[in-house]
Amino acid sequence: MQRFWHSSIWIYIGLIWIWFVLRLAFFDSIWWLALLNTNAFYLLIPSLVFLPIALKLGHHQKTAKFLMLGFTLPVLMFAWSYTYLLVPPQIKSKFAARSNLSAPHSSPTKFRTMTFNVLFSNHEYHRIIQTIRSAKPDIIGLQEMQAQHMAALQKALPEYPYSVFHPAPNFHNIAIFSRFPIESLTILPERTIERGMSVVVKMPGRSVTVIVAHLSPNYVPPGP
Repeated sequence: MQRFWHSSIWIYIGLIWIWFVLRLAFFDSIWWLALLNTNAFYLLIPSLVFLPIALKLGHHQKTAKFLMLGFTLPVLMFAWSYTYLLVPPQIKSKFAARSNLSAPHSSPTKFRTMTFNVLFSNHEYHRIIQTIRSAKPDIIGLQEMQAQHMAALQKALPEYPYSVFHPAPNFHNIAIFSRFPIESLTILPERTIERGMSVVVKMPGRSVTVIVAHLSPNYVPPGP
């Protein structure tokens, strides 16, 4: 049984290191590697299980040192990427409150933003409108918008007199609704984004740049 665990742990460590090197070299340019990168959280979870087993099996000091060295990468990556997400909200709020006390406020302007993927096939406009109004945002970035979505929301949401729509190919269109004037619009041409735009919103006393994008999903072949 010890040999089984030793082999399993070393295979896992080796695969994690191979994935990490490929990630550094190619990032999301290969579809299956992009899929692994997207699900990195699940790739790193086994390290939390294997680590205590490795400590228990490491009777010989030399073996334990090699195991700890191998586990350095997955444990550090997990801690760096996901520890904050796993911290209870009560603790997060305490840290946020402390940071807000010490951080200087450069501007008193406050506004609420919202991002909302409405789903291209969703025609329950009353629910979309209800969701937006319940959040009471000042600026809304919407993804997977259709032309009929845009027309319905513009008619039903007069409290957002400023809006722009980017009719990108297929159905992953994007739009922005704002209570404040939109001064300029820039379409983002980056191939990995494909459906993105940047707008400058004129707010009281300042202008704010807002970017809305629908990133390319990690489809498996034959998709792009």
